[in-house]
Amino acid sequence: NDTTAFLPKPTTSSPTTTTPPDPSDADGLTLLTSHAAMLFPHDLRIAETSKLLRSSRPTTLQLARPPELSDHDYEQLKQSRLLLRCRRIVSLPLGRGMLTFGSLV
Repeated sequence: NDTTAFLPKPTTSSPTTTTPPDPSDADGLTLLTSHAAMLFPHDLRIAETSKLLRSSRPTTLQLARPPELSDHDYEQLKQSRLLLRCRRIVSLPLGRGMLTFGSLV
Protein backbone atom coordinates (compact mmCIF):
# COMPACT_ATOMS: atom_id res chain seq x y z
CA ASN A 1 0.00 0.00 0.00
CA ASP A 2 1.34 3.37 -1.02
CA THR A 3 -0.08 5.84 1.49
CA THR A 4 1.94 8.78 0.23
CA ALA A 5 -0.66 9.39 -2.47
CA PHE A 6 -3.11 10.46 0.23
CA LEU A 7 -0.76 12.83 2.07
CA PRO A 8 -0.87 16.54 1.21
CA LYS A 9 1.90 17.76 -1.07
CA PRO A 10 4.37 20.16 0.57
CA THR A 11 4.27 23.67 -0.78
CA THR A 12 7.19 25.99 -1.26
CA SER A 13 5.16 29.17 -1.10
CA SER A 14 5.22 31.55 1.82
CA PRO A 15 3.30 30.55 4.92
CA THR A 16 -0.34 31.48 4.92
CA THR A 17 -1.51 34.25 7.15
CA THR A 18 -4.54 33.76 9.28
CA THR A 19 -7.34 36.24 8.95
CA PRO A 20 -8.47 37.96 12.13
CA PRO A 21 -11.79 36.74 13.48
CA ASP A 22 -14.86 38.64 12.41
CA PRO A 23 -16.02 40.76 15.39
CA SER A 24 -19.66 40.34 14.39
CA ASP A 25 -19.25 36.56 14.72
CA ALA A 26 -18.30 36.41 18.37
CA ASP A 27 -20.10 33.09 18.83
CA GLY A 28 -18.58 31.34 15.83
CA LEU A 29 -21.89 30.09 14.47
CA THR A 30 -22.08 32.33 11.40
CA LEU A 31 -20.32 29.75 9.23
CA LEU A 32 -22.75 27.03 10.26
CA THR A 33 -25.74 29.30 9.72
CA SER A 34 -24.56 30.40 6.27
CA HIS A 35 -23.90 26.82 5.16
CA ALA A 36 -27.33 25.73 6.36
CA ALA A 37 -28.92 28.69 4.56
CA MET A 38 -27.25 27.65 1.30
CA LEU A 39 -28.45 24.06 1.63
CA PHE A 40 -31.92 24.83 2.95
CA PRO A 41 -32.85 28.45 2.11
CA HIS A 42 -36.38 28.31 3.53
CA ASP A 43 -35.50 26.43 6.72
CA LEU A 44 -34.70 28.88 9.51
CA ARG A 45 -34.28 26.38 12.34
CA ILE A 46 -30.47 26.58 12.43
CA ALA A 47 -30.54 30.38 12.40
CA GLU A 48 -33.13 30.47 15.19
CA THR A 49 -31.21 27.90 17.23
CA SER A 50 -28.04 29.92 16.79
CA LYS A 51 -29.83 33.00 18.11
CA LEU A 52 -31.08 31.06 21.13
CA LEU A 53 -27.61 29.70 21.86
CA ARG A 54 -25.88 33.07 21.52
CA SER A 55 -23.47 33.52 24.39
CA SER A 56 -21.53 36.59 23.30
CA ARG A 57 -24.07 39.08 24.61
CA PRO A 58 -24.92 39.55 28.27
CA THR A 59 -28.38 38.56 29.36
CA THR A 60 -30.59 40.71 31.53
CA LEU A 61 -33.48 39.92 33.78
CA GLN A 62 -36.31 42.41 33.39
CA LEU A 63 -39.38 41.68 35.40
CA ALA A 64 -42.39 43.95 35.66
CA ARG A 65 -43.96 44.05 39.07
CA PRO A 66 -47.71 43.52 39.08
CA PRO A 67 -49.40 45.78 41.64
CA GLU A 68 -51.30 42.91 43.26
CA LEU A 69 -48.14 41.06 44.37
CA SER A 70 -46.76 41.48 47.85
CA ASP A 71 -43.06 42.12 48.41
CA HIS A 72 -42.47 38.52 49.43
CA ASP A 73 -44.28 37.11 46.38
CA TYR A 74 -42.40 39.47 44.07
CA GLU A 75 -39.05 38.34 45.51
CA GLN A 76 -40.06 34.69 45.02
CA LEU A 77 -41.04 35.47 41.43
CA LYS A 78 -37.67 37.14 40.82
CA GLN A 79 -35.82 34.19 42.33
CA SER A 80 -37.70 31.65 40.24
CA ARG A 81 -37.06 33.61 37.02
CA LEU A 82 -33.41 34.01 37.96
CA LEU A 83 -33.13 30.26 38.54
CA LEU A 84 -34.60 29.57 35.09
CA ARG A 85 -32.20 32.06 33.50
CA CYS A 86 -29.22 30.50 35.31
CA ARG A 87 -30.17 27.01 34.14
CA ARG A 88 -30.47 28.28 30.58
CA ILE A 89 -27.06 29.97 30.70
CA VAL A 90 -25.37 26.93 32.24
CA SER A 91 -26.79 24.68 29.51
CA LEU A 92 -25.62 26.90 26.61
CA PRO A 93 -22.28 25.09 26.07
CA LEU A 94 -24.02 21.72 25.86
CA GLY A 95 -26.54 23.05 23.35
CA ARG A 96 -23.81 24.67 21.26
CA GLY A 97 -21.90 21.40 21.27
CA MET A 98 -24.97 19.51 20.13
CA LEU A 99 -25.56 22.04 17.35
CA THR A 100 -22.01 22.04 16.04
CA PHE A 101 -21.12 18.37 16.56
CA GLY A 102 -20.78 16.88 13.11
CA SER A 103 -22.00 20.07 11.48
CA LEU A 104 -18.68 21.77 10.80
CA VAL A 105 -15.98 20.18 8.71
